[in-house]
Amino acid sequence: MTTIHDFSNVSKVDGVKGFYLAKYDGSGVAFKGDKADDIFPFIAFAGLNCDSIRSLLGYTRFNQIIFTRRCREDIIIFSLSNHFLAVMKEANTPTPDLVRKVNEFIQTTQKGDTAS
Repeated sequence: MTTIHDFSNVSKVDGVKGFYLAKYDGSGVAFKGDKADDIFPFIAFAGLNCDSIRSLLGYTRFNQIIFTRRCREDIIIFSLSNHFLAVMKEANTPTPDLVRKVNEFIQTTQKGDTAS
C-alpha cells in the first residue's frame, strides 16, 4: 500500500525544490517548503477548479496544471485520486523535463493504493 512517506520522496526527484501534498479539503498531509499553511488551501482550490473545468469540458481527468512564476520556480499541481501533489520547480530545471519525471515518480509510487 502506498503511504504518505512514499509521496514525500518526490523531494528526491531532480529539479524539485519543494513539495506540498494536500487533501481536497485544503488540509495538508506532507510538505517540504515554506508557508505550507497558506499554500495548502491554494493547492486544493486550484486543483478542484481544474477538476471542475475538466468535467465541464467532458474530459476524464487532468494530469497537471502549471503556474509559471517570474523567478522561474514554477508550481506544478498533479491530480491524485484523493489528493493534489504540488511541486516547486528549481529555477534552472526545464518544466517539461520535471513534469515527465514527476509523472514517472507518481506512476511508480501508485503501483499500490493511493495515499491515505
